[in-house]
Amino acid sequence: MAKTHKYSMMIDPYRLPNGVLLKNRLEAAPSTLYFLQGPQPYPTDAQIVNLANRAKSGAGIVVVKGPSPVRDMARDDPIMGHYTCWWDSTDIQVQNSISHLTNAIHCYNSKALVRFDLDHMLAQYGDYDVSTGLESFWVEGNNSKPRFDLKEAPAEVMEEVADRYAQACQSFRDDMSFDGVWVHMAYGYSFLARCLSPLTNKRTDKYGGSLENRFRFPLLVARKIKEKCGKRFIVEGSVSGHEYEGGITLEDTCAFAKAAEGLFDILMIKSPQIDIAHPTQFDSETPWLYMAEAVKKSAPNVAISASGGFFYPDTCERVLEEGKADMIAMARSFISNENYLDKIREDRVDDIRPCLRCNKCHISSFKDPWISVCSVNPKIGMEHLLDQFNKPSKGKKKFAIIGGGPAGMQAALTACERGHNVTLYEKKEKLGGLINKVDGVDIKWTLTEFKNWLAYQVQKSDVKVITGCEPDPEELKKENYDVVFAAVGATPVRPPIPGVDGANVMPTVEAFAKADELPDNLVIIGGGEIGVEAAIWFSRQGKKVKVIEMLDDIAKDSAPMHYRKMFKDVWESCENFSFVVNAMVKKIDENGVYYELNGEECFAPAGAVLLSAGMRPLEDAALKYQDCGTHFYMLGDCSSPANVQKALRSAFMLASKF
Repeated sequence: MAKTHKYSMMIDPYRLPNGVLLKNRLEAAPSTLYFLQGPQPYPTDAQIVNLANRAKSGAGIVVVKGPSPVRDMARDDPIMGHYTCWWDSTDIQVQNSISHLTNAIHCYNSKALVRFDLDHMLAQYGDYDVSTGLESFWVEGNNSKPRFDLKEAPAEVMEEVADRYAQACQSFRDDMSFDGVWVHMAYGYSFLARCLSPLTNKRTDKYGGSLENRFRFPLLVARKIKEKCGKRFIVEGSVSGHEYEGGITLEDTCAFAKAAEGLFDILMIKSPQIDIAHPTQFDSETPWLYMAEAVKKSAPNVAISASGGFFYPDTCERVLEEGKADMIAMARSFISNENYLDKIREDRVDDIRPCLRCNKCHISSFKDPWISVCSVNPKIGMEHLLDQFNKPSKGKKKFAIIGGGPAGMQAALTACERGHNVTLYEKKEKLGGLINKVDGVDIKWTLTEFKNWLAYQVQKSDVKVITGCEPDPEELKKENYDVVFAAVGATPVRPPIPGVDGANVMPTVEAFAKADELPDNLVIIGGGEIGVEAAIWFSRQGKKVKVIEMLDDIAKDSAPMHYRKMFKDVWESCENFSFVVNAMVKKIDENGVYYELNGEECFAPAGAVLLSAGMRPLEDAALKYQDCGTHFYMLGDCSSPANVQKALRSAFMLASKF
């Protein structure tokens, strides 16, 4: 059949092997924004709006994590206690609220699948694992700890839990209108995943040993669900394409997929481990596609959903056309974009907002508030409040925005979209602000892409852009602006260290463009996320780099959940990269850096010293414009140096005020 649209495979309806028709081949994977919830034991409006918006944005399936027939026990944990609690699906009044959620998803003709783990039911019977004495699953960065005291679950307990799991699925179908269930069997994470893996399944009964026996219990669970809920109740399983040495192989997973035909309608193929399931700017675009392709060839009667890094429509369409997968699972695409699929249908692919792959949608950092955010989409975490904040404009106003970095560009776009007359001034010849300094730095490709996207959106809007111009305040007053936003940015801090003004010292952000001129031996003062990224890049250019950090660890400001572990793996792979922590720099000279560590004076030789000690807001430069309009605001780094996410959110909200 001839294609009716460039992206027909993505956007046209698709029928699952069990006969259920989906509106398209895209699914929103279970990626709950953790902090849209307070103590409520039911989905809040914030959760409902966020998940419904994924359906609105184009997901044919939305997987919902939260409903559970068993209470979550992490509420008192100092870290995990902040995370979204489970919703007690045995409470019939909570069922009412959950039904509002599924109804909202159904309003956009999408299917709602519930994700709840069999492990929570099993825990009611005792401290059980698949086998005795093995290290339990845990995640670095969320305060969880491994256990070694779990006992092998008796077969009769497993079978009783399988029955209860299927009964719970029936309740989710009948009482809360879910269309299916998403069964977690990946990463060595859940009980079912540990059944599949020879690393964690050491049983000698019918549920352990041979490949067939290791498959037996996960297949039993799916069979019982089908018996209780019927053929058209969608059963989707997630499974790692393979594990690392000694674990399940890709051939094992292919065999499992073949055995799963008729029981699992969809298999989402995941990465070997949980952290690397969330590709970063250090990874290739879709690192786990080869797994989905192999499994698809082995199991033609199971819908194979590829996951991990999928974002660009051309890539998604090509994968589907080539038969490497039947469906595409996304998470961050639907977080970073509203109306993702509409932009594809309307041939506005260039309007799809790039994702930074920063993983701050999990948790920004431990020093930030416990709120859900997206670095590039300022609406995330506030979608349910926008109707209150963003009232219709009361009349066209004349805006001047000084500064063409991310905050200035976002403010200009928002004001323009609200119907105002906007002029954006940028003293350089190119929009982008400090991000322009990392053009060509390969590990910053996502940031450069986003900066270029913002500039493109501005250029094709009705915003009047004046570059190469730093407006004179007196001249600006003559223009009679109603609203003036100063977004003039910040400048790198030069800490009060003897020798800091030496010819061999420069801010890290200025050093990227001079990489070829720099000596081979560098010291970076400041081991935050930016300093460590710079160290990685320069070490990859063949430089020997040492980072000196005053805190007790490097990159403490990076996203701790999943991202930091991958970030750490990258810097540990750099042969020319080293660091010291708990160190206080005392002075710099032409030969290097003197610092104190454990009460002793130390020396780090360096041909050049790079400063990554934070940013100082250009407050005075901004305040020059405070009398140039009826309303005046400072945006972004000139108000408070932070990151792209905070700059964009403040710009969006302030521009939405008018």
